[in-house]
Amino acid sequence: MSAAVQSPDHKESAKLEFKSQFDPKHDWCELIKDIVAMANSGGGNILVGVFNDGEASGADVSALLTIDMADVINKIRGFTDVNFSGLTIQPLTYRGIRVAEIIVGNSPMPLVFGKSGNYHDEKGKAQCAFHQGMLYVRHGPKSEPATSDDLRTIIDAHVTTQRAHLLANLRQVIEAPSDSIVRVVAAATDSERKGSDGAPVRIVDSSDAKDAVLLDLNTVHPHRQKEVVDAVVARFAGKIRFTTTDNAAIRKLHQIDGQKKFYYKPKTGSGQYSEVYVKWVVDQIEADTNFLTGIRQKYHDLLIGTNQQRKAQRR
Repeated sequence: MSAAVQSPDHKESAKLEFKSQFDPKHDWCELIKDIVAMANSGGGNILVGVFNDGEASGADVSALLTIDMADVINKIRGFTDVNFSGLTIQPLTYRGIRVAEIIVGNSPMPLVFGKSGNYHDEKGKAQCAFHQGMLYVRHGPKSEPATSDDLRTIIDAHVTTQRAHLLANLRQVIEAPSDSIVRVVAAATDSERKGSDGAPVRIVDSSDAKDAVLLDLNTVHPHRQKEVVDAVVARFAGKIRFTTTDNAAIRKLHQIDGQKKFYYKPKTGSGQYSEVYVKWVVDQIEADTNFLTGIRQKYHDLLIGTNQQRKAQRR
């Protein structure tokens, strides 16, 4: 089901890229450049079927919407030697026109091009989208080679993420009961997480099934509520108001507690949220300018109704 872009003044930015069309014969390298640059810059969205000025082009985007995601991942791996799977391609209604939206997640480690992106455009002219050994990031609405300042930013972000994971683990140890036993185990490899052949696995009750390794929920859910609020506000550079009450409202109204991919409550300590949850909240706010207003009103009405019920029960 396609979502609808409601804002009339969308402009290209570090988090948003427009492409008027996608031709599988000529446009792969340019598309991969933008995907990799966004992944190295915290993620973003690419709308295919939109001119640079924000007007819908009306181009046929069915070739992109029907493509196998495994093919996209393989193409990225062919240029970066990394299986980057933080991608979603879906239809989107943009100003009444069907376009393709590519949602790009954040890459935990920088993606560097292992070979140049050489191709021939629709006129047969040789082009190069990116060069071997280069690290690309987003500079405003452009995907460009990283500068020294960009490298420092990427390193700082990586250190911050690792620090958050470390603090989450330390918090578990500190808050554990006094008779708890702490054990250090080797981290699971990618193949162990996905199965020996790299394919996704399901945990089943069969002796013939392959072994699977469960991810540490404390690692994939590193954020406490205040950290979620800080992360959401930071994503919008402080241009929105987002509070712990807003987060509590979203948690209640969207039943976040029951969704393991978003929320985890350890045996000791308060609940923890995943980076996937942070991105989901950001996506809701970007897709609907009235999202927070609606949440606040519904939560207010819910609290009023709950208080009235309590009063009635006490009579």
